[in-house]
Amino acid sequence: GEIEAEYEGGDGAWRNYLMNNLKGDVTIQANTGGEVVVNFIVNKSGELVDISLDKSVHYILDNEATRIIQECPKRWKPAFQNKRPVNAYRRQPIRFDLIVE
Repeated sequence: GEIEAEYEGGDGAWRNYLMNNLKGDVTIQANTGGEVVVNFIVNKSGELVDISLDKSVHYILDNEATRIIQECPKRWKPAFQNKRPVNAYRRQPIRFDLIVE
């Protein structure tokens, strides 16, 4: 069987990490919002590697989206296939909403 790669604490914890650590003022600096998509691999040791942009919006938002994934403090549980750890490819959309006061 296959087991998906997972952030410690599950998907909810991963979403919380992303939401709580995104800098809110980047949309004001960029003067735009939108959805950046970041690709990465969870390797067999549970480290995030090969972090790259799949969909760019604005360099300030792109940098923030890649930063937050690079700085992820916890290791992931690697994916398993036939009881062996394997590299897992992930595609992570990160939404930036421009809040106009």
